[in-house]
Amino acid sequence: MNHIKKTALTKFPPMRKIAAFWIIVCLALVTSVWIVTFNIIDSHRQNLRKAAMTEASNRARSFAEQAEKNISHIDQISLMLKYQWQRDGHPPDIADQYKNGMHLKLLSPALIDTDGKIISARSAIAMGIDMSDLSLFGIHKNSSDKSILINPISLGRGSLKNKPTIRFTRRFDKPD
Repeated sequence: MNHIKKTALTKFPPMRKIAAFWIIVCLALVTSVWIVTFNIIDSHRQNLRKAAMTEASNRARSFAEQAEKNISHIDQISLMLKYQWQRDGHPPDIADQYKNGMHLKLLSPALIDTDGKIISARSAIAMGIDMSDLSLFGIHKNSSDKSILINPISLGRGSLKNKPTIRFTRRFDKPD
């Protein structure tokens, strides 16, 4: 009888060994599934990050191109006004130019005399407004630099009263 017990024990491994084997196999499978899942999630995250960076880069490039285009347009308007003033010997009538569609509606060019008063503008409300207290006026009055300056955001005056305004300014010398 002892001989039968020994044969049965050697033919069939104990239940603990089988259970341990299956637990190890299951843990290995679960671990493998989790590793594959985390790799897929990480891959998706990297793809999303790359797509977001590409999108942000494209938007930044587009914004920069639009800003450059707008600044160039403003620069061209200031050069045109300067040319007209020097050619005609008096400030151009900006309000009349607006009526004839020569300027974009969102822009409000104005010409300021040597005393800091607006002498030509898009709207009659702005005429005669004193701008001499703004730092931009002093910069142009005390410098012979004729390049366009971009001033910090400040509150507007006249028809732009209390609206955030970015002033682009250029010194014009009188034709005389």
